[in-house]
Amino acid sequence: ERARLLTAQLLAFSGRQTRSEQSLDLRTEVRTLVELLRAVVPKGITLELELPPGPTLVSGDRAQLQHVLMNVIINAGEASTAPSAVRVRITEPTASRVTCTVTDRGSGMSPEELAHVFDPFYSSKGSGRGLGLTSAQRIVRIHGGTLDMASVPGEGTTVTLRLPQVVDSASASTEAPGAPIAGGIALVVDDEQLVLEPVARLVERLGYTTIRASSGREALESVSRGVRPFDVALLDVRMPGLSGWDCIPLLRELDPGLPIVMMSGFDPHAETDRLELNGVAFLGKPFGFAELEDAIARVTAATDRAPTSRATAR
Repeated sequence: ERARLLTAQLLAFSGRQTRSEQSLDLRTEVRTLVELLRAVVPKGITLELELPPGPTLVSGDRAQLQHVLMNVIINAGEASTAPSAVRVRITEPTASRVTCTVTDRGSGMSPEELAHVFDPFYSSKGSGRGLGLTSAQRIVRIHGGTLDMASVPGEGTTVTLRLPQVVDSASASTEAPGAPIAGGIALVVDDEQLVLEPVARLVERLGYTTIRASSGREALESVSRGVRPFDVALLDVRMPGLSGWDCIPLLRELDPGLPIVMMSGFDPHAETDRLELNGVAFLGKPFGFAELEDAIARVTAATDRAPTSRATAR
C-alpha cells in the first residue's frame, strides 16, 4: 500500500496517471488512509479521526484523492512537535460540498510562508521537495474542488479540502466488499507469475472458477478450446508477444460479447471513459479486492453475462 501511494504520487505530479472516475465515500477513503499512515507519521505524533455518521459521497479518482490526503496528513505530522496530535475531520456535507480538514498543532507559518505554500519547489521544511502540495492542489482543482490553508505562527496549521458532493449513492464504493457474486468462469492472463496467482485467487474469492494463462497466445487458445464461453477475462496490458490491447480484437473474434478487464500500473492509451462502452474496463495496478470486484461488476453489468443473469440462468 505504501509503494502504491508513492507511485500514485509520482505519476500524479508528472501528469501521467490514468484517471478513473467513480463515486466514493470520502469517510471510507480517509479511514483507510489514516490507519495506513499511523505507522508513517513521526514517532510521538498521533492521528485523531472524526467522521460523520452518514455517507460523504464525492466523485473522482481514488488513487489521486488518496495522493492528496496522504500529502496533507504527512505534512501535518512532520510539522508537529512530539508529543502531539493531528486531527483529521470530515463534517456533514453542506451547500453540496464535502469538507475534510487536517489540523496540526505545530509551529505554524508566517503570512510570507503561507503565500508561497502551493508554489512548485517551495518548502518550509529543510528536507522538503516542494512538490506534494503543488500536485495536490492541481488534482483537487481537476476534481472541481478547493484546497486552502490557514496558519497561525506558534499555534498550528489547518488544511481544508472541499469537494463537490455526489447525491446519487447507487454507484458509491462500500466500506467492505459485498457477498460473492454468482459463480462463473474467468480467464486471468498475466506474464508475471507473482501477479497471476494472487489475482486469480482474488477472482476465485468472488465465486469464479479461474483459468490461468501467462501470455496472449495462451489466452487465445484457452478461449478457442473452451467448452463454454468465459464470463469475464482479465488481461495484463504489457506482455511479450501479444499485448493485452492486441488480444482484444482477437478474443472478440472468438467471443464477441466477452467482458474484459485490462490491468496495468500505467497505460497512456487507456481512455477509461470510452472503454466500458465497449465492454472493457481498466483496472490500475496494484489493486485490492474491492477495486477488483467493482471493475468486474461494472464490465459484466454492461453485457448479458452480468452476475444476476448468470445466477438466473442456473
